[in-house]
Amino acid sequence: MIVATLLAAVYCGRAAVPGLVPAPVSMREMPGEFVFDSGVGVFCEYHDTELADYLARRLYITAPSEIWSYGRQGKYIRLAVDKHPDLPEEGYRLLVSSDSVVVSGRDRGGLVCGIHTFLQLVPPDILPADAYFDTFTVPCVEITDYPRFPYRGFSFDVARTFTDARGVMRLLEQMAFHKLNRLHWHLTDDEGWRIELDEFPELTSKGAAYRGDTSPVRNIYGEWGRKYGGFYTKEEIREVVSYARLLNIEIIPEFDLPGHSRAIARIYPEILCRGGVDTTAAGYDMRKVWCAVKEENYDLIEKILDEICDLFPQAMIHTGGDEVPPEQWETCPDCRALMEREGIDTKGLNTLLQNRVGEMLRRRGRSQAVWNEAVDGGFLDGSAVVSAWENENAVAEAVKKGYRTIAMPSQFCYFDMKQSAGEYGLAWGGIIDTRRVYEYEPVPMGYGDDAILGVEGAFWTETLLWNGRWWMDYQLFPRLCALAERMWSPATFRDWTEFDGRLSKYHLPRLSALGIGYRGSDGIKYLPSAPGNRIKPAYTVSGSIPCTAKNPYSNASDGSDKTFARTVRTPLGGDWFEYTFDKPVECTSITVKTGYSAIPRFVVGPAVLEVSYDGENYQTVDDNFGYTGTLFPEKAVHKIRLTVKGFGNGEEAAILHDLMIER
Repeated sequence: MIVATLLAAVYCGRAAVPGLVPAPVSMREMPGEFVFDSGVGVFCEYHDTELADYLARRLYITAPSEIWSYGRQGKYIRLAVDKHPDLPEEGYRLLVSSDSVVVSGRDRGGLVCGIHTFLQLVPPDILPADAYFDTFTVPCVEITDYPRFPYRGFSFDVARTFTDARGVMRLLEQMAFHKLNRLHWHLTDDEGWRIELDEFPELTSKGAAYRGDTSPVRNIYGEWGRKYGGFYTKEEIREVVSYARLLNIEIIPEFDLPGHSRAIARIYPEILCRGGVDTTAAGYDMRKVWCAVKEENYDLIEKILDEICDLFPQAMIHTGGDEVPPEQWETCPDCRALMEREGIDTKGLNTLLQNRVGEMLRRRGRSQAVWNEAVDGGFLDGSAVVSAWENENAVAEAVKKGYRTIAMPSQFCYFDMKQSAGEYGLAWGGIIDTRRVYEYEPVPMGYGDDAILGVEGAFWTETLLWNGRWWMDYQLFPRLCALAERMWSPATFRDWTEFDGRLSKYHLPRLSALGIGYRGSDGIKYLPSAPGNRIKPAYTVSGSIPCTAKNPYSNASDGSDKTFARTVRTPLGGDWFEYTFDKPVECTSITVKTGYSAIPRFVVGPAVLEVSYDGENYQTVDDNFGYTGTLFPEKAVHKIRLTVKGFGNGEEAAILHDLMIER
């Protein structure tokens, strides 16, 4: 604490030039600059040259890196792992002088963090993959830096909306750039099973990794009537894990049970309890909880864990335990009998099950992580890590019970939440803007930093499929930058005005250069679709189905994002909706959106999306419109039409929004 205070004093009161995020513990500017040209090489002092090669690629140096040798002539970048006794794990020192750059890590993790600090010193226009330069300069600085918390995580849900391996590796790069070191990979849930397993090929071959069409897993969130989703092959998982290791990121896979298991239960319904079947009006079995009594279930879990542990060589496996509906166990005669014998309720049964699964992991030399509900019903083995997500009280309770705790209360750390009242996104956790994230203090009152293992942000992907690939960037940044600083920088570094200025002046241009979208303080800054490009020409909406008096068709053409049109019944095959412009409109793109604004429910689809340039003849744009679609007109548009070709969307109505039209 004394060292931290002294180092903090060096930093405080100085402008954060050149605007690093997260802020380093100590940074001293020095006169001069390092001039980088094609003659500069990247070298390392140890035989593992991976990181030297990585930095060389990021700087677009074509010459291969080599092992460092003393007496080397000319300018250079030297990477080293030194056992700095005065630095904690992942600490590093960075010294930029006029003739050299030396990055020295306390360990390999510290070296990775130091490399990414150096990359933030590089001018933003050097960062893009297509950058070309003769020379550029880096300011001379001396930095001593280390993390506040050992665990700096991000939870990414790929079950509700699938992101391919390349997309996950892009996320890993973004995490490493901000010194995060854990990816909590939410691989299984009600909406999808994303892991290829040799022992259970039906999970992918029969479609638990997909939704809709012939898959037994229905589209709860997704494109109605169309097969959607995907899974990671074992080869892809190993590739992602290897890339994460390079970037000092440990992947914590989540096999979510006993709840959130509808996808696997549709393939193996025998894992469910005896008792009543919970079905929708359409006959879809909505049950999603493993029976806690069947011994064959534990045999199956053992086999799944064997393959997961083989794919993920790190120590920790997350086994869920959240949001377990009690009704399925309460109506199961076997589970009810077990609860009576043990004198426990459904919360206690959840903890009992998690203890059995934890023992399986410990036999394999692994530790267990669970959601905070898993410890509501009794004592879980003390080696377990608790992800406290519900609120700040859940964090404090887990700490009080003595668990290693990850603070991730949804009211501060869930980035699928809205950033302002008028924006898309979910709101059950509150309105969460960047300042709210930055001013969050994760350590419960009355405790020190060592009370918690770390902090974790989260992105749940009900909204991702609906809003497109840039939506995740927009939701994450710069909120993730703010949380990264809370995870890394000392607690005393919490000046919103200074951070906001540093972010806007220095860091957001870096994100743009790296091709990362983000939300500026006045709205979208780096997204293909920006509010300043929107136009609102006059048009009318009509259809074959009446709308409610409260939500008429005119609501889908009134220019407001807060209103919508709602039909009186579900759209059936042959039903249609038409958008007619008062005057033909010239534009670059038109996006048709249906369903809820944040989650793809009450959609129109499957349907045929058509455009008319003369008001009479139509051309097909998309013959499998699922809920939203964008057309890029060849000339002025007169009409747009949606014609339904399916048999309902599984809801009692459909919702239509204003068209999004770009200049």
